[in-house]
Amino acid sequence: MTEPNARLEKAWLNRVAEFAQQHGAFPHQANNNIELHHVAGRKAKHNKIHIGKWFVIPMMFDFHNPNSNHPLNVTHYRKRFTDRYGDQRTLWAQMATQILAEDGDLPFDAEVINAIADTRY
Repeated sequence: MTEPNARLEKAWLNRVAEFAQQHGAFPHQANNNIELHHVAGRKAKHNKIHIGKWFVIPMMFDFHNPNSNHPLNVTHYRKRFTDRYGDQRTLWAQMATQILAEDGDLPFDAEVINAIADTRY
């Protein structure tokens, strides 16, 4: 699979932000003051599959922003966050499943979903 184009990536980021407005951001489901978290980094690949631009979840500001000192900030304390809220690949899969149910499709294929499911995040 080729790297996602800018138009599709932007549409996905907008859809993730819309998801947060409709359903809330992780981990507490608040829907304001969020940041979009590229779980593995924007350029990440796993098993030679580009996942970085798709593996994005909406996070509450204090749980993501690098300047936050929250004890469960995923940027600083990923293990603590995971111990409390579960792994990020599962949170992403829950969000993607909801978006699929609402929209009828996703801008990436099963290859991306499987690669994300296989990550250590």
